[in-house]
Amino acid sequence: MDHVSVNGGTLHPLEHQVLRKFREHEWTSSPLLVAISGGRDSVALGHILWRIQPLLKCDIAFAHVHHGETQNNQQEEFRRCARDFVDQWAQKLGIPYLTRSLDSKSVDAPLRSESQYRDFRYSQLMSLRDSWALNAKIVLAHHLEDQLETRLIQLIRGTGEQGLKGMSFENNRECIRPLLEISRFHLEAYLEEFSIDFLDDPSNKSVDPLRNWLRLEWLPLLEKKRPGALDSLARSLSNLLDGNKSEESALKFSDYILESRIHHPRFLELSRYDQRRVLARFMREQGFAEYGRSHIEEIIKRLDTSKKNHTFILLRRCWQVSPQWIEVSLDK
Repeated sequence: MDHVSVNGGTLHPLEHQVLRKFREHEWTSSPLLVAISGGRDSVALGHILWRIQPLLKCDIAFAHVHHGETQNNQQEEFRRCARDFVDQWAQKLGIPYLTRSLDSKSVDAPLRSESQYRDFRYSQLMSLRDSWALNAKIVLAHHLEDQLETRLIQLIRGTGEQGLKGMSFENNRECIRPLLEISRFHLEAYLEEFSIDFLDDPSNKSVDPLRNWLRLEWLPLLEKKRPGALDSLARSLSNLLDGNKSEESALKFSDYILESRIHHPRFLELSRYDQRRVLARFMREQGFAEYGRSHIEEIIKRLDTSKKNHTFILLRRCWQVSPQWIEVSLDK
């Protein structure tokens, strides 16, 4: 974990997770235009990126898209408050702020559906990006539950494997989603820990859109009936896709697991996905019992350190890490 200073203090575990995601994808320090609606998820994303900006070493700006006038007084007030909120917050953090509003004269017909508003937001974000920095990437706040909801909607529509893939960290090298492996619960806890305010969009309480119905009714009932079901369901869908990937991507494990230990430099060169595969194979060969993906993720987290030599205890084993090897022995 990085122990250098960031904006406002030392690195938070959630910030470290996002930073690691950027490094995993070999980020090139392009400018980041962060889409901020004023809601919980985007505010958490904006604060995380502001804090780790010294480590990312890139320019950051906030972008807000106002959906224009509406006959709904409550929604009209929210849209005005959201625009002012993001403006004031950006000024407080010292971050450039760009905004664009829907002009009813510039569209052929009133926007009504969720998909129409989404397409409008995306087009405006692209326009704002081009006016700020042509090589900038647009950063979106989709998180773990958003990914699960997207995949469930695709399943309901009768999708194949391609549709089930859902969202990815980087899309067409234009949009980035660094929160896809982070749950709504952890984002809420992060905002509470830093005492950060955000706004609730009243339209999110409507169960008319299928996504909102899944989010507000079906998924909470499932979690209540079977605690932990949402995490298991999300993990199962990811595992299905990972299983298909493994058939397509041959990995010669003997290049990484040598004489009951892992070659550390070669392991570090692997993608996060292949690091999981190597660790899973290694743990099976070493006779580990009752381990899961959460344990593998924890091991990767422990290995992600600047220390040349260190040890840690996990699953009743002592992990010994040196610049050359990763080895395990029984914890005495």
